[in-house]
Amino acid sequence: MNNQSIWTILFIATQTFTFITPIDGLSSPDNRSPKDLSSHILAGLQARTSSSSSNVLNLETDFYDSSTGLYSEGVWHNALLGISSLENSQAADQIADSLFKYSWDGCSFRRRAWSGNWDHSSIDSNNPPEQANYYRESSEHRCVQHGLALVFWSKLLLDCDDAGQDIRTTRDRYAEQQQTIAECFIREFWDPSVQKWTTVSRSQGGGSVLRPSASAAKQTLGVSEAAPYYRAVDQAIAVLASLEHLKSIRAKRRK
Repeated sequence: MNNQSIWTILFIATQTFTFITPIDGLSSPDNRSPKDLSSHILAGLQARTSSSSSNVLNLETDFYDSSTGLYSEGVWHNALLGISSLENSQAADQIADSLFKYSWDGCSFRRRAWSGNWDHSSIDSNNPPEQANYYRESSEHRCVQHGLALVFWSKLLLDCDDAGQDIRTTRDRYAEQQQTIAECFIREFWDPSVQKWTTVSRSQGGGSVLRPSASAAKQTLGVSEAAPYYRAVDQAIAVLASLEHLKSIRAKRRK
């Protein structure tokens, strides 16, 4: 199982434990609530980090970098963990600040940007990590990543609203970032000619069936023509991102 699959499973677990009603199979001996269990999962991820004095982190076995607040590198899973943190009443500012610092390029979020204490020397070694290409830096803009980041920033903005006037400066910063992220999302990924959201940003070509796999860096077998590439997952994430953005707009109007 690769790191990407692990992040998907862990996010589903944190969300499930947050919202389900406790049943015998999930009730703990000390009668912790589902929200408590979700918080313990997040704490477990943070505990999966290097204990060495050098603080160099392994791409495969370490899950958290305290210097950046990021869980591994990449955008979509950190946005999901940021959302999970907010829903568990935990701070997510460091995740947002690091994502914007390392991954945002003024147009969209780069698919993967190196940051913090992660050791990338193993990628081209004789013993590389599984699907080593997944860990390489990439400037590619992808709809699912930008969309989930917009969901995260929209929820972060609403969380700041609930906190009141004490964090006005922080809220103003996130409001400006969220507006920029939303405007760029529509401009870069919505294709009005076909009424669909593209997989890759339009400024990078929109994506076609010739696009290499992010993990294997190989094209799809049997494909030779650069036909447009539209995916159901991009449409679904874009709808979710748009709805969360509308919530932030309505909250602003109410104020």
